[in-house]
Amino acid sequence: MLREFFPFRQNLEDDGVARVWVDQDIKAGDKWREEIEEALRQTQTAILFISENFLASHFIKTYELPPILSASEQGRLTVLPVFLSPSSVGEMEISFIHPDSGSNSQIKLTEFQGFGTPGKTLEESQPVERKKEFLKLSQRIRELAKQPPPVEEKIENTGKDGYSTWA
Repeated sequence: MLREFFPFRQNLEDDGVARVWVDQDIKAGDKWREEIEEALRQTQTAILFISENFLASHFIKTYELPPILSASEQGRLTVLPVFLSPSSVGEMEISFIHPDSGSNSQIKLTEFQGFGTPGKTLEESQPVERKKEFLKLSQRIRELAKQPPPVEEKIENTGKDGYSTWA
């Protein structure tokens, strides 16, 4: 089913609107963990293709979703869930460190408006309806790409070293 999104992805990239990164882009010999961390640091939009396999991934829940959710809470990233197939997404809360309080927070991915719904996933839709949802996703990515990137605020470090840090 993800293959149905690939033509939209290609058009976004060909038009210079967005660089769509997926972990399948990691090549043999690349340091995969560093590649993922760098992609997460650079992204302004995270498309989450949600299935039970996605939710069952320890790596996704532990290493990928927390920085995505933290960046979303800071207003640095937009989360676009795509509900691919029936899953337990409605019952699951994802833990992350809240950027303002530094405390452990939880959020359900269903709190973000998505494409398809947990009750009517894209897998359960007719092929033409799936393509319409992928078109809407592509249009939303184009819309987000026109927005200026979030401005980083300069925060003075109060430590003895006298250096400034950026957040």
